[in-house]
Amino acid sequence: MNEQIGLEQNQLLQILQAIPEAAAVYSYADLTIAFANEGMLLLWGKDQDVSDSTFEAVLPEMAGQPFTGLLKEGWFIGKTC
Repeated sequence: MNEQIGLEQNQLLQILQAIPEAAAVYSYADLTIAFANEGMLLLWGKDQDVSDSTFEAVLPEMAGQPFTGLLKEGWFIGKTC
């Protein structure tokens, strides 16, 4: 049996909110933060005010660092680490 199970966006966000691991969802190629769970906010040392800001605006110390490039590479070509 090859059935696909689809998740609604709000269901996915509920799952990501519930997991203990840090997770974030970006909505545009400039890495605009659409969602960050409590684990990610704790890691970043930020609160929910990060939504709709870009990754580098929230974490300016990451500008020009390899990690930002890896995130963008994942966005553009789907490459995972």
